[in-house]
Amino acid sequence: MSHFPRIWHRLSPVSISSFNQSPNQTTPLPRTWSLPRASPYIYLPSRPTSTSPLPSPSSPSTRRRSKGRTPRKQISTLDPNRLQPSDFIDLSTHSTVGIWTVPRGSYEAPKIALRYGMGDRNSKLPFPSGARGFLYYARDPGLAEGGQVRFRIVATPEGAFEEGQDLLLRNGMPWHIPPGLLPRAPNVGLARLLLRDELVTREQVAAWESYPQKLRHSPVVTRFGQPFTPSLSTSMLVIWVRTSTHDRVCHLRLWLSLARHSFTRGVGTVCLEPSSLPEHAGKRIVVIRVLELLEPVESRAGLPFTPTVPVVGELLRHPRSGRTVEFDLDRPSIITSTLRSFWDDYEKCKPGA
Repeated sequence: MSHFPRIWHRLSPVSISSFNQSPNQTTPLPRTWSLPRASPYIYLPSRPTSTSPLPSPSSPSTRRRSKGRTPRKQISTLDPNRLQPSDFIDLSTHSTVGIWTVPRGSYEAPKIALRYGMGDRNSKLPFPSGARGFLYYARDPGLAEGGQVRFRIVATPEGAFEEGQDLLLRNGMPWHIPPGLLPRAPNVGLARLLLRDELVTREQVAAWESYPQKLRHSPVVTRFGQPFTPSLSTSMLVIWVRTSTHDRVCHLRLWLSLARHSFTRGVGTVCLEPSSLPEHAGKRIVVIRVLELLEPVESRAGLPFTPTVPVVGELLRHPRSGRTVEFDLDRPSIITSTLRSFWDDYEKCKPGA
């Protein structure tokens, strides 16, 4: 039962101080303080009709139940050889996890938000269940940036780091924080840890600062023969080309039509290279060579044809026709104009050039 019956009062434009004066005294307010003409009524509670005492604001029936704060999580290093049990992080089923590299509330570095990725309609995807382990820096000479900040899944804080596995994205690529985001807020704390532990040089961090923020998870490729790790179940490879003349994203469309849905999974290490096939003699043709399969390629069931599966050491082929995936640099397009910069640098590095 409500303690306050609904009583509506019509108010004339009065000053705030008039509520403390006698009822017969009113002082007009300036027009800017008057109530809107369209709604001259406001709701005022009358005296309680019940003689029972009103509940106290601090009583259990009225106060809002306080929610516990998210536990503070502070990491001390990204060096795999210096990790401590206190650096253990639980990302399971969370879409965003905040960590600190300095005591919480310090102005030296803000909170770092770890996110797994974005789904349909820009929705945040939660981290997979069982995503517990350590944030660390993985050196990789095959990468143009020299390494990546990744997440190693380990069963317990005391578990062996070497026996764990890296967290993967839905496309099978390793989850990582793009290097171009490390020197920028709010990730500057991670860059400072890398410099403090001598995992990277100041020259590397300076190079990362020049990376566009939209680089995201696209691998940076600077030359022919440089390995990078894409998902082989997709119909398009997205790379960031950084050469002496180009610094842009490049979408390498591999195949069209029904072939784009040929594989359901598969991750491999590949590289771009100039074609040495006899039929390509005297032409500027770029092909893709499969260097390693990190995850087996699985074909989609119910296809009206038997797809050609990538083979280690061989050139990537069209899953339906079996033809070599190739890019003719003499045909004008956005893709070939970008890949042409690889060819120009390749010609400059030839002996006697």
